[in-house]
Amino acid sequence: MKTCPICGNINLDDGIFCGRCGESIAHVPSQSMEGAVEARRLDDSSTLGFHSSPQCFICGASLPSGKLTQLWSNPHIESVHPEWYRYHKSWKTWFRRFLITSVLALVVSAPVSLVTKYYFYAPVAMAELLLVVAFYQIHQWKFYNFRFAWEREHGKIH
Repeated sequence: MKTCPICGNINLDDGIFCGRCGESIAHVPSQSMEGAVEARRLDDSSTLGFHSSPQCFICGASLPSGKLTQLWSNPHIESVHPEWYRYHKSWKTWFRRFLITSVLALVVSAPVSLVTKYYFYAPVAMAELLLVVAFYQIHQWKFYNFRFAWEREHGKIH
């Protein structure tokens, strides 16, 4: 097993990149499962793979402890990364609207399709849910691009 030097995640021996943070682990030596677990247990910077204090997911700065949801709406994000904060706030609003209408369309179309035996409605609602997934994936892609651009401008986080 290989232990990621960045996040402490335990990965398989044949892994090239960490399954959690994506860091290259090709150079990390393999060790037994017991050794990997013990090394992770002894590492003060990781508690079951999580940092002891929350960190900014963009720049890695320490954030004050609190609820996990505050990581997205933390004053640090709003002041240090205002462009991401504005984008994420707008995205969250649109995603909720789109998700609610998609779920409602599916909930309404399923019984209508069963009663009328006209099964066009259900696939349309399923297509909407697939669009929700695609919408979320685009958001993830934008986040990784934003983080990459930030790292390019300010240096690598870890």
